[in-house]
Amino acid sequence: MYTFLDNYIVTFKEAIKDDKSLYGETPKELFEFINSFGGYTFSNGLYRIHSFSSSLKWAILLGSYFPGYKNNIFPFAFDWMGRQFCMSNNGRTIFMFDPATLEDFIMEQSLNGFHDEELVNGILGQDLFKEIINQLSLIKIGYSECLGYRTPLFLGGADAIENYEAIDIEVYWHLQNELYQQVKNLPEGTKIGKINIKP
Repeated sequence: MYTFLDNYIVTFKEAIKDDKSLYGETPKELFEFINSFGGYTFSNGLYRIHSFSSSLKWAILLGSYFPGYKNNIFPFAFDWMGRQFCMSNNGRTIFMFDPATLEDFIMEQSLNGFHDEELVNGILGQDLFKEIINQLSLIKIGYSECLGYRTPLFLGGADAIENYEAIDIEVYWHLQNELYQQVKNLPEGTKIGKINIKP
């Protein structure tokens, strides 16, 4: 059913006490997907599947970072960069939210199409992932971790292997958003001094 299963090895399954009733109106295809794969980690952290509870949590978080999507998305997976993949309420569109740039991307794909086409065609950057975990002397990253930029790109950070670190995904999203909100409207070339981070 899912071609990506032939390409990525299940590293482990997170032990999660989940509540299937959290999503009463979940599209059937998505409900069955999370029910089958929720908590799974593929290829040492390259790609991970949300549980029902983590999906609900990230729907709320993403709705706060991207208000236009509040109550309109169902997160189903996330990757090593902390990017969140979500299905639209009608089940016909996939959205990707990127913490590195605080941008959202739209893919006119079904859940099956996304996994059997986009993932198989390299959207996850598997080779780069391997390079970075080797650089950091890691074997894998945990279910709640990602590899994020030490210095954000929008603050002049380099898009280089040396600028990555392992960090909690929720913390990374919070830090990136806090920093981005403070600098997004500054004129290009503005010198940035002190930046305050809210806990």
